Amino acid sequence: MRSAQMCLIMLAVSLTFTLFQPLRAAAQGSPPPTYTLPPKDYKVTAGCVFSSAGSCILSYDEKRKGPYACTDKGPLENYKKARQDSIGTLQGELLSLAQDQGVQRTKIKEAKQIIEDLAKQKGDANLPALRAAQAAIIDAEQQIKNDELFKEPRLNEINALKDEVKATETSYNQTVTSHKVQCTKCEEGFYLDPTGKCQCTTERQNRAIEENLRGGPAWQTVCGGGQSR
Repeated sequence: MRSAQMCLIMLAVSLTFTLFQPLRAAAQGSPPPTYTLPPKDYKVTAGCVFSSAGSCILSYDEKRKGPYACTDKGPLENYKKARQDSIGTLQGELLSLAQDQGVQRTKIKEAKQIIEDLAKQKGDANLPALRAAQAAIIDAEQQIKNDELFKEPRLNEINALKDEVKATETSYNQTVTSHKVQCTKCEEGFYLDPTGKCQCTTERQNRAIEENLRGGPAWQTVCGGGQSR
């Protein structure tokens, strides 16, 4: 009885698989669409030319990298990681500048306290200390201004990199959405049907049926699960 049941299941599945074969061949006949990536090295435009998004525009001395098949997301992920590393480095520099500004503000506060204390005392004996405190305030205020000057280009660069990554990822996603069938890569043992879903090959299908008869999950669940990567 089990053998007859298996034969009927495999016959029905085989007919379905045969109907999809011409469409499967057509889908696999053309190479997948491609995408490109910005070069690794970049420059922030002199004077920070702003984009419509409000961030600086990056410029490049090299051509864009690629093309890469849309089924291969590896280069995109490596690019994103490299850009995130660059952003992380810049954010670390911003943190150091912010910490230095905190130190300078503490110096200003301490110098002002010294000046206030000296003002309560009479005589010229404390004049050198007064002048030293005033000079400390001037130096600290100038350092805070210098830190601000260093902060602005780094903030602009961070925003430009974020915009670049967003635009690159959006472009890739649009390519995948527009060419869903060609841009879907199935795992081993599966093929891509015309709807853009990964289905079992004949061999994997037969194995799934046998596993189902031995108490495993339904072969429809295994073979229609859209396994892709």
